[in-house]
Amino acid sequence: MVTIEQLLQMLMIAEKETLSAAAEALHISQPALSRSVQRLEGELSAELFKRSKNRIELNETGMLVVERAEHILKEVQELERAVWEKEQSKKRILTGACAPAPVWVLMPLLLKHFPYMTLSSEVRMPEEILDGLQKGNYQVAVLQSAVEDEEYVCTPLCRECLYLSVPPAHPLALKKGIYLSDLNGETMLLMTNLGIWSAVVREKMPNTKFLMQNEMDAFLTLAGASALLVFSTDLAIKFGRKAENRVNVPILDKEAKATFYCVISKKDKVKYKNVIEEIKTSFLAY
Repeated sequence: MVTIEQLLQMLMIAEKETLSAAAEALHISQPALSRSVQRLEGELSAELFKRSKNRIELNETGMLVVERAEHILKEVQELERAVWEKEQSKKRILTGACAPAPVWVLMPLLLKHFPYMTLSSEVRMPEEILDGLQKGNYQVAVLQSAVEDEEYVCTPLCRECLYLSVPPAHPLALKKGIYLSDLNGETMLLMTNLGIWSAVVREKMPNTKFLMQNEMDAFLTLAGASALLVFSTDLAIKFGRKAENRVNVPILDKEAKATFYCVISKKDKVKYKNVIEEIKTSFLAY
């Protein structure tokens, strides 16, 4: 039977062009490599080289073997990668969420029921998350609308409302509420990767200049030390992700309120049964 090792040796011979150079690169002796090549020719019942007194050269059949070996070894690498990813997926839970704050609600529940699993999350747009869930890239998804599909279990997770956060002395601090269109054209500090919230504010405020920040700590420090307008949410306030000395004014647009849903594949319903039950119990708290 042809072995992976023999295919690797053929590729090295093709690359190095001599047995001695290939043997050195493979960290084996030249006679050992020569014997392996002869066994391969026996397995295939074909000569793979043009041989002369002082050199060896791939013939047409040998070049065919090298070409096919490249494809086979690539498939083997893909197999190894797929198996590794499958095994890793048994040890981790990757959550895809369409906004950051619902993850703060969900993660403690996952940690409680899966203390030995590796938990991670990423914020993406809803269509990307649903696609990732369908492909099995995400074990858990958080979306801002219920999924009407019998293949999934969809459970209300939490609600979130958007606020404008301003210093107490700012004129807008006296407002009982404000529309996003009223802020169009302002200069604001904004976190990157806010998922659906980014889409909402950019659509409603096309002329606003956003000063982007990647890190939450830096964002909160800048917000607390400046008079710049920023956004916050009731969940951000609840979880302590808020700038100090700020007044939070409700955003009145209907798009500024969202209900988020935890979505899992029905085949994983038993695995996440306790998490789902606790989500149902705690939903009203949010």
